[in-house]
Amino acid sequence: MALAAGTCAVLNVILNLILIPRFSYIGTGIATIITATVLLGLYFYFVCKYLYQLPLHKMVVKPIVAAAIMAIFLHFGSGINLAVLIASAIVLYFLTLRVLRAFSGEDIRLLKRALQR
Repeated sequence: MALAAGTCAVLNVILNLILIPRFSYIGTGIATIITATVLLGLYFYFVCKYLYQLPLHKMVVKPIVAAAIMAIFLHFGSGINLAVLIASAIVLYFLTLRVLRAFSGEDIRLLKRALQR
């Protein structure tokens, strides 16, 4: 983890030095997204290599479908009050995950236990 974090810290500094002079705060955002993506990839690699082989294709399909449905809703609902739009999008996202059976019984029990606290 230290190797991945250190690598990404160096990457972030380099990207900021390159992107901020040209794109200002947008460059910072781009550098952050690239760095976070690389960090995710490195963590995923190390987990799969040393701990457990994760089935990435099974893990991401349903959240991507739910995110796409939510994005379409956000695009066409742009005239709605922002607070209502955000709350509705969140509910739609989790309902879509529920319909797609993205949550296991264990996930639901953990969520209920967390909400009771």
